[in-house]
Amino acid sequence: MIVKDNIACAGLPLTLGCASLAQLRATTDALVVRRLREAGAIILARANMSEFAFDVRSRSSLGGDVRHPRFPAITAGGSSGGSAAAVAAGMAEGALGTDTGGSIRIPCSYTGLVGLRPRVRRAQMQGIAPLSLSKDTVGPMVHNVQDAALLHAIIHGQTSGAVTPLSLKGVRLGVIRALEGEDPEQLASGMTPSQP
Repeated sequence: MIVKDNIACAGLPLTLGCASLAQLRATTDALVVRRLREAGAIILARANMSEFAFDVRSRSSLGGDVRHPRFPAITAGGSSGGSAAAVAAGMAEGALGTDTGGSIRIPCSYTGLVGLRPRVRRAQMQGIAPLSLSKDTVGPMVHNVQDAALLHAIIHGQTSGAVTPLSLKGVRLGVIRALEGEDPEQLASGMTPSQP
């Protein structure tokens, strides 16, 4: 697992992407990190993020800009961009990010991952530096929906170890083609789905 740098991991940096906090180390694990470790997760690294989680580009005075792992000329999104870029690049199977107004969802959409923004649960934020106490939440950033469900269950204290699959039989899904865009450069890069 990769963990965003505003979520405490005992003995590791807790810089919030800010150069002035470069020497700060967490003394204990955040509640969600403790639950991950208890479930057998290995924390591989901390992830760069927008300074104080306050930018949709993951731009930090400590780690610089987070770039898309396949398209380095563009951002990986933010503020949890480092988490998304690491998973999309194959450095880990999953990551934790935090979300106030899109900070999990934006980088996951940019990098082709599954991101889940759970509802706000203050207790889950223990050991996490917030941007907004009333809006922040912590969630998984992974390659597939099943892994998102599993990590969500673990970090929210559901320790049964099993995720019950739900059927999508009868569910209708839609794609809003008007949102795909028609920018020739974007279409040539493969960043948008091809037209049917």
